[in-house]
Amino acid sequence: MCTPFALIHSLAENYLGFPTGVSGHELAGNAFVQAVKFGAATGQIRSPQSGRRHTNQLQDKLRRATETAKRALKKLDAHIFKESDQSMYLWAALPEWPDSLKLAKAMLERGVTLAPGAVFSPTPDQVSAYCRFNVAYLADERFVNALRAVSA
Repeated sequence: MCTPFALIHSLAENYLGFPTGVSGHELAGNAFVQAVKFGAATGQIRSPQSGRRHTNQLQDKLRRATETAKRALKKLDAHIFKESDQSMYLWAALPEWPDSLKLAKAMLERGVTLAPGAVFSPTPDQVSAYCRFNVAYLADERFVNALRAVSA
């Protein structure tokens, strides 16, 4: 979990199980013990080099997923708000759907959840053509097929 220490500390201090607070080190140690107890896979970075190698592998994977997602959206004539080399999400609008909330409902009828732009807006009642697409989902043929079906 990556978050400011002050937030974690205040949350842990306010949690009933930690009436006097808990250090980050103690909390991480307890989380590790709990993970092992319930059979979760655990691992550790053994050196700075392996950490960098792992980070580079994740960045390469994200770059490939982003490229795949951009290709899928472009095949649907979608307008990508801001193209990026690597991103977990792409904001895009499909030409047939000026209201992303209606698009999200149509996708939901096909068993696919999509995040309409209005969900992220400070004025959610304002119509937006843009949706937030998870790049990993755009590699899934079921997701892309549902998009094609509603765009036909």
